Amino acid sequence: MQETINFLHCKGSFPGIQIFLPNVKSNNEFHWQGSLGMIRAQHHPFLLPAMSSTVASSSAKSEPSPHFVLLDGLRGIAAIWIFIFHIEASQFIPNLTAALPKSFNRIFFEWGQYSVLGFFVLSGFVIAHSLRNTTVSWHSFKQFCQRRLVRLTPPYYTAIFLFFAIEGYRTYLGWQSFPIPATSQSLLQLLTHLLYLQELAGFEHYSEPYWTICLEVQFYLSFILLLGLSQWLQKRFSITAATVWVFGGWTLICLLYNGYKLGLPFYRPIFISWHFSFLLGVYAYWSWQKRCHPAVGYGYGGLVIATAPITPQFAIAAAATSSFILAAAQGNKLSTWLGHKSFQFLGQISYSLYLTHLVAMSVFSAFWMKTPATTVGVEILQLLGCIGFGLILATAIYYLVEKPSIQWSKRLKTISTPAASEASVH
Repeated sequence: MQETINFLHCKGSFPGIQIFLPNVKSNNEFHWQGSLGMIRAQHHPFLLPAMSSTVASSSAKSEPSPHFVLLDGLRGIAAIWIFIFHIEASQFIPNLTAALPKSFNRIFFEWGQYSVLGFFVLSGFVIAHSLRNTTVSWHSFKQFCQRRLVRLTPPYYTAIFLFFAIEGYRTYLGWQSFPIPATSQSLLQLLTHLLYLQELAGFEHYSEPYWTICLEVQFYLSFILLLGLSQWLQKRFSITAATVWVFGGWTLICLLYNGYKLGLPFYRPIFISWHFSFLLGVYAYWSWQKRCHPAVGYGYGGLVIATAPITPQFAIAAAATSSFILAAAQGNKLSTWLGHKSFQFLGQISYSLYLTHLVAMSVFSAFWMKTPATTVGVEILQLLGCIGFGLILATAIYYLVEKPSIQWSKRLKTISTPAASEASVH
């Protein structure tokens, strides 16, 4: 019996600051290594006074919300790039990559791993926009969390369901034993998955992309809480630069943590290890809106790169993404660049594609790729076929699950928050 590769159990190995360079260890697991950089806090004088009063009252009129076409396009590119990276990292196409120049493989395949940080930057920009005029209260906090969870959860639960369906089918065919035993620990693992807490609780993800979704939830909560804290300090103690002190102080803490100045180990499940990338998006948005000096948006990216420990690839990817978005925003290009329908289509289904591309790889390997290809031509067909199947699956999930969840989320808008860009988080 031919043995197939199980891509749903792509185990990550993250000692220290390691992440994402493929190191295939067996036919059903592969590990990644790499490095992650961090930032230096901005000095207070670079932040304009307007930043301390960025929050409008509940009575502010809702303004028409722009559609960030560029962000949708970037999100689509990031999703397909990660998909291609995982196809190559899984050794689907060894003959093809051997026939291509190393520089091409590095750019076209390996660099796809850095797109994850791009997602975080995009999220920071979009969330800063969605909360731009929000007065944080228990009501607005609850409504914000409801909208975000409604937006994220139905596609995420669908991906989990597909995981069990594919694993069950592979077990039924006799290709493997079911990877999750029927125990109380397995039930707890499922419960923590449903609550976005699996990695914090010490459980392995059913599928590797899920770890970033857990971080996204932490990013949202931390940002609105930091925003609420700055508003409370401003109101309670009349601290006019409360936003400066709160976000500047938090940026410094993140820097010290990731620069190992606090003597604490890198810990992937905690958002502080990755918050520099989300904050890059936040500062890019605030710079564009003149709520802080433009030097903060660009300078912060430079400091992220300059303070990156060991190797700066992830820091460069995040900083380049934020600087590009800020430059495009200042040039009034957010609504035009990457506006071609192909980029917009990829952006539209990007979240579903990101969640399910390893499922698509697993299914595709089961039905066609059980026997390794022997020619470059066949591997090209396999590459295109796998991508095509992944796009079809993601499109189906988008229209059946994700689009209704977006519409549901729209109905939960708060009175105090103007309509946010409906560019998806992933």
